[in-house]
Amino acid sequence: MTVHAMTAIGQRPNNEDALVVGGEVFLNEANLSRQDVEFVAVLDGVGGSPRGEVASSVGAYSLAKAFRSDMDEEALRSALMQAHLDVAGQQQGPAEKGPFSTLVGIARLNDGYYFFNLGDSISLLYSHGHLRQVSMDDSTTPNVYEYGLDVHGFITYCLGQPGLLRGDFHIQKADLVPGDVVLITSDGITSTIPFLDLEDILRQSMDGKEQFDHIVEEVGRRVSLDNYTLALCEL
Repeated sequence: MTVHAMTAIGQRPNNEDALVVGGEVFLNEANLSRQDVEFVAVLDGVGGSPRGEVASSVGAYSLAKAFRSDMDEEALRSALMQAHLDVAGQQQGPAEKGPFSTLVGIARLNDGYYFFNLGDSISLLYSHGHLRQVSMDDSTTPNVYEYGLDVHGFITYCLGQPGLLRGDFHIQKADLVPGDVVLITSDGITSTIPFLDLEDILRQSMDGKEQFDHIVEEVGRRVSLDNYTLALCEL
């Protein structure tokens, strides 16, 4: 994949998002492009829990260290579970108070591409002129973004959560073709740009870098109140 990615603080005092591109982890402010990437993840510290930036960064470094291109699906699931355990190990008080983080991403494994997620950060697939949500929201108001609704519920699963099981991670093989574009986002993007507006931006732009630049410009123009992180992946 060719990946154009960024993370930004927005209107918050610090960045509780973390971005993983290949084996690199990016915190605070970053804007980059990389070729031949096999792993991308976005983690978002859960609002309302303390030290969200600790949860997202610890999970990001755990995943960056664990990923190998010869992994199979079960090895990926084990890496995701280890990231959860590493985040849970940062707890300094009652486990139900966190810190917690969401997780969303795409990985090229030994038999193809796989989407994965936990929480309500979103992955989107733009293919043949149409955009659709791929990730499965762990929320009391799941998968409402693509229907044009601006509704945010309570997160039901996240990294660091007590009692989380291996089977709670959403992992699905990706049916992708050359020319497809995958967006991996924190909710600072999707809460700022409505679904249909995002689809229009993708349709009007000529290539992946132009699409990425237009999305970043638009979220800046609309002034996201949250941290925001985006990885645009070209197949």
